[in-house]
Amino acid sequence: MKKYVLFSMLFLLVFLSQAVIAQVHFTARLTGSQEVPADTSKASGTAAFTLTDSGLTYIIAVDSISNITDAHFHFGAPGDTGRALISILPSFRGNVAYGVWKSNDTVPLTEEIINALLSGKIYVNVHSENHPNGEIRGQVLVTSGTSLSTILSGDQEVPAVTSVGAGTGTFLLTDAGLVYSITVNQLSDPTEAHFHLGALGLSGEVVKPLSISSNRIVGIWSRTDATAPLTDRLITALLTDSLYVNVHTKAHTEGEIRGQIHLEGGIGFYANMTGAQEVPPVNSTAKATGYFVLTHKGLVFNITVNSKDSIIAAQFYRAPAGMIGGVVRTLNELKGSQAAGIWKFDDPEPLSNDILAELMKGNIYINLMTDKNRAGEIRGQLTMVNGTLFTANLSSSQVHTAAPQNTKGIGTASFYFTDEGLAFNITLANSDTLKSAHLHTGKLGKNGDIVRSIKEFVRYTANGVWKYTDSLQALTPDLISRLFKGEVYLNVRTKVDTLGAIRGQLLLANGTNFRASLTGSQEVPKVATNAKATGSFTLTNEGLTYKITADSIVISGAHFHMGEPGVPGNVVKDIITDFVGNTATGIWKTTGNQALTPDLITALMTGKLYFSIHSPGRPMGEIRGQIQLNGGWGFSAHMNGVQEVPPVTTTARGNASMTLTPAGLVLDATLTGLEPAGLGIYRGPLGQNGNVIHNVNSNFQTKTVSDVWLTTGQDSLDFDNIAALLTEGLYLNASTALNPSGEIRGQIVKLVKDAVMSAGNKTYRPEKFALEQNYPNPFNPSTSIRFTLPASGFVNLTIYNMLGQRVQMLMNQQMNAGNYEVKFDASALPSGMYIYRLSAGENVSVRKMMLLK
Repeated sequence: MKKYVLFSMLFLLVFLSQAVIAQVHFTARLTGSQEVPADTSKASGTAAFTLTDSGLTYIIAVDSISNITDAHFHFGAPGDTGRALISILPSFRGNVAYGVWKSNDTVPLTEEIINALLSGKIYVNVHSENHPNGEIRGQVLVTSGTSLSTILSGDQEVPAVTSVGAGTGTFLLTDAGLVYSITVNQLSDPTEAHFHLGALGLSGEVVKPLSISSNRIVGIWSRTDATAPLTDRLITALLTDSLYVNVHTKAHTEGEIRGQIHLEGGIGFYANMTGAQEVPPVNSTAKATGYFVLTHKGLVFNITVNSKDSIIAAQFYRAPAGMIGGVVRTLNELKGSQAAGIWKFDDPEPLSNDILAELMKGNIYINLMTDKNRAGEIRGQLTMVNGTLFTANLSSSQVHTAAPQNTKGIGTASFYFTDEGLAFNITLANSDTLKSAHLHTGKLGKNGDIVRSIKEFVRYTANGVWKYTDSLQALTPDLISRLFKGEVYLNVRTKVDTLGAIRGQLLLANGTNFRASLTGSQEVPKVATNAKATGSFTLTNEGLTYKITADSIVISGAHFHMGEPGVPGNVVKDIITDFVGNTATGIWKTTGNQALTPDLITALMTGKLYFSIHSPGRPMGEIRGQIQLNGGWGFSAHMNGVQEVPPVTTTARGNASMTLTPAGLVLDATLTGLEPAGLGIYRGPLGQNGNVIHNVNSNFQTKTVSDVWLTTGQDSLDFDNIAALLTEGLYLNASTALNPSGEIRGQIVKLVKDAVMSAGNKTYRPEKFALEQNYPNPFNPSTSIRFTLPASGFVNLTIYNMLGQRVQMLMNQQMNAGNYEVKFDASALPSGMYIYRLSAGENVSVRKMMLLK
């Protein structure tokens, strides 16, 4: 927990250690169609929320609604009504509300409410004179975190179980814990379920019991769980494919179906390590292969090295190919021939914003050292995958032909699409002499036919391309579909184990993730039914993959529809033929019949697609679920005239909530008190004007807009602008006829955990002086200022107005090296721009902040 030291009644100094909750970002889109029953109001709104240890901070903007009589947070899932929890009305100033819901409020923010927030079971309701029960409503949904998924089957049990049972699970790892939702079907009387620690093909210990009811498993696994906390060790296991879900039944007390939890979203990289890449080159037979996925929690990695000489050290370095750089992180995770782990934002050697920018540019490499070559035996540059990445962790435990005699074999493989086909990089270790290697079709735990021989091996490493144009064993559209369904595996045979020594399933590893929880209450009109379903979806360059399991329903139809929450829409994709029993897997491709078009991708990312399952008794649809983002990085912008340069006198306001995903930046915004002529994202820090770099697509029929700034195509969100976004160098600007250069603007600020502030329960000496942007910003009446001191010294922190006059000295004293936070209370000050200046020895840094009352 944080340790607080009180210096005066004016501010609080905080030395940062590990917090229970860092930051979790939420978004709500408010419409009349989400009311129960729905109304036809043209009013709308956007809300942004941040959950921290201090409480739930919220900014809500609504438009086209007059005479707001009340507004509340409510308990309730989509399509259901629930009791009011706390009134937000006192927080409204006109059509904008700003506030913090705290644990010590008269109506406290309890653990029960936090769990409901994380589970999507809290909504905001705004009442008016014409609609006393509520005119517009919006579900509060998590829009930051790391997404994972699973598909459950009897074939994954150890030993395998013959069962028609199946299941689908979605998971979201947030700073507050792991949110999970699982639906299973066709089980013979389930009795219990658990999270287990164990890799594919291996049984492991129970690490958390799960509650199963009516074939559903839902909940939050928190770091503060009284009996089974989600520890750093378990988070690492979760992100490196070493946790699974096991469901037990009376007929199969050890488990009837099981599903390995797999990281399926993020930005993918690969590295091939050779002596030729060393500077100067090294003549070495050693080779290594690694894959890497950048997530909300950090950079997940898996590396296998094959070397006749022992590796004595392994490190990440910063430098482009062909140049020698400095160490940025030590790979302490290397055990023998393999390393698997997470380079976290709060490691002692953190994955900082600067290093992230270098990673995006291709300027990070891995160097492996031996006694013979202490400067480096082999090295490899981390290269971003522009397309879709698949990965495989090979082991003897996954072999199902016959028990291997050599159980020590391991391997790492990466596969990614190019213009020619599917490129692959594979390194094996601890293996006997190779006989052959092949790609097969087959689900997890199942054997299948050979579809491609891997003849590119040189000793224990293979690099090549499975081409679309191969004369034999070509990569066909059908095989691509099976690849996306998780039905391709790599099998390696040796002279000792001729049927199979090690095996690894090719699993999707990058993309933008979505989830859906299907219920009858979301149908229009509402349907009373016990049926439920869970869906997991990943958007890739080739299309949208899906895994869906339904229970307590006879399925006669299943479709993707175009439509906002509470609004029926047209069918845009039929997938009934993909269902086997009550589970479907497949890919909605960007080509062919009922293609996933660019317009449908935009609808998907802005929450305007839903999935519906039909039954003979309910031919129009028995259960439905809106497809929602599942993970990303959260941002927001609070807009006003004061932030314009020069300031504009106006009562207009605006609020925007944004989520950065691998596919692009999703933006929801509501403007109020003006007639907008244009809305755009501009490049520039707080207090400076810049150029427009993205025009928000809207005809302003309403003053609430949804937009996606894609990372591909024309006007794409490139790495340079992503770096500016991460460092709060972008702002949102709305122009009008009266103020064509801008009437209101808001700096886009981070709502996720900064990348440098803590190191678990360990303290460490920071490497450099830093003054962070205050948070929240704009603020009223208080804000926090964080800074980092690399060495002890005399420190001064002072607030000035824009005339350069000193307003308040917050600190003027000797301090030790460390990370600090100061709370600044501006209750007695007028609205406006202020400057805060930090000096420590020869180091000086200045930033601006906005007080908005």
